[in-house]
Amino acid sequence: MAKMQIEGLEEYTKAIQRISENSDVVIVNSVYEGARIVADDMKAEIKKITVDNGIGSEKNKLDGISALQKADLIDGFGVAPIKVDGDYTNTKLGFSGYGRTKTKKYPKGVPIQIIARSVNSGTSFRKKNPFVQRTVNRIRKKAQQAMAQVIDEEIKKEMK
Repeated sequence: MAKMQIEGLEEYTKAIQRISENSDVVIVNSVYEGARIVADDMKAEIKKITVDNGIGSEKNKLDGISALQKADLIDGFGVAPIKVDGDYTNTKLGFSGYGRTKTKKYPKGVPIQIIARSVNSGTSFRKKNPFVQRTVNRIRKKAQQAMAQVIDEEIKKEMK
């Protein structure tokens, strides 16, 4: 009768248990790394938006945004705290806060979300510049690979 002996099985089992116990931390670190990559690329994309300090109209639409609005978009973009909700670990990337340009309608300043949407979707006085979709489509795979790499590195550390 054949006999099989596996050495180190107990150590292997302990390593797998350590990975399982630390999985929440590993996943949160992975999600944070993916969000960081997308956020950095989004800020770089915002910096590429053309500066146009003119006044737009339906016939002569603006091709960009003012330098102040551009700075507000960069400052107002960020990553929300990571939430673990059951089996899901999530974060959100987006715009929050108010710009420095105050108007009669927005005495605290124009909400940065409105500025971002007007640039991304276009308005009656501004040309469409879909910078959000462009960034997400370009960086999605790189972010996924970085997240997988974080998980792989943590597994390799525990298996040593």
